[in-house]
Amino acid sequence: MALPVFKITMLGDSASGKTVFMASMYNVLRLGIHGMAIRAIDGDQDIELGNIMKALAMDNKWPPGTDKDQLRYEFELLLNNRPIARIDWIDYRGGAIWGRKTEDEASKLSEQLRQSQAIIWMVDLSILGSRAVDTTVARTLTNVGRLAQLCREALAGNNDPRAWIFVRTKSDLVRGADGRPDWSRACTELVQHLGEIADIGKDRTNSRSVALPVSSVGRLSALTEGDLVGDDPSYVEWPLILSLALLFDAEVSRLRKELRLTGIVHTQVQAGPIESFFRDVFNLGPKDEEARILSNLSLLQRQLVGIGYLVEELLRKRPPTVRFFQR
Repeated sequence: MALPVFKITMLGDSASGKTVFMASMYNVLRLGIHGMAIRAIDGDQDIELGNIMKALAMDNKWPPGTDKDQLRYEFELLLNNRPIARIDWIDYRGGAIWGRKTEDEASKLSEQLRQSQAIIWMVDLSILGSRAVDTTVARTLTNVGRLAQLCREALAGNNDPRAWIFVRTKSDLVRGADGRPDWSRACTELVQHLGEIADIGKDRTNSRSVALPVSSVGRLSALTEGDLVGDDPSYVEWPLILSLALLFDAEVSRLRKELRLTGIVHTQVQAGPIESFFRDVFNLGPKDEEARILSNLSLLQRQLVGIGYLVEELLRKRPPTVRFFQR
């Protein structure tokens, strides 16, 4: 049986750290964490993503920019070493987002966003310097307004389940008094910067959104481009884990609603009290229609328990500096 496909689109400005994030996330998740792992379908892509992190760790060599409008990554998702899905991940580069487009190009981008179960926004607040994060000027510099416009277009007439993941890259640059990364402040500033955009799907019953900080390489020896200190990446696996958890949470809500509706139908088709009495006495069993609905109820209940347990497990070890919306 073919595995289901999760479609993920990642948006972000040029130099926002998407390439290093992808390599860092992959190198963490291909080893496995919290019972979850991914593997690249293409062996060359596995080598490429591994080499990016190796060059950073050994030679402090950052990957060059690319002039491609988009990059596609195809992964297999494993849970407890068992394949459960394929991941079709598109990374849209800054030029593909901000540049003027033909009608056909704009249509393709909107269609890609409409088909995506998860949309990940990469936001680099380091470009703001000492500016306040919650101003129009700040939001203009990070281009989050353009991202919001694109995603509202994708939302039009579409209520499919969707997870919105807002990621602050380079969050290790936000330091506390002890010189260590201040993850809580980094997330708070991200939420302040996004403003109402963070709850973009608030009127959609199937939308879930979350904001979190990540560090793809750990601390640098200086707050500007410096050598890596040698820390492990922080929280890079969570944009994908949270994407899946929020989608599963939407599915749990859908199943609960369907279970309630099925229960109503079941009540309507149940036999009257006298007929039910004779059925019980003579062990006749339920009517055909009633048997079908009871079977559906049982299946829905098993699905509800199974998916609900999976969501709880995914979220149980989430980072403390995650901000949920629509939960």
